[in-house]
Amino acid sequence: MAISFFKTPKHRVFQYTPVYWDPEKEAREERLNPQKKGIKRGDFQKVLHNNRRNAGGPIAKFSRIIIIAAIATLLAAIFYFTKFIGIVMQPFTQ
Repeated sequence: MAISFFKTPKHRVFQYTPVYWDPEKEAREERLNPQKKGIKRGDFQKVLHNNRRNAGGPIAKFSRIIIIAAIATLLAAIFYFTKFIGIVMQPFTQ
């Protein structure tokens, strides 16, 4: 018999029951009862995709434009100053 100072954890048990989806049955039920309005399979993914695409609205679009403009300005400044430093350092390298 082994003596342990700490309690050993029990094994995790997962209760997973697979879900079967029958597209023919869903189409049949929709034909028989067209008034039934519910979330169809795949609608959740479409909603998530639309939410990600339109995330933030105009404020997010404006901030993206500002960030892109700032990066472009930074790159232009680095390009300009590297040429300027090359011109200034030229007399010292001769």
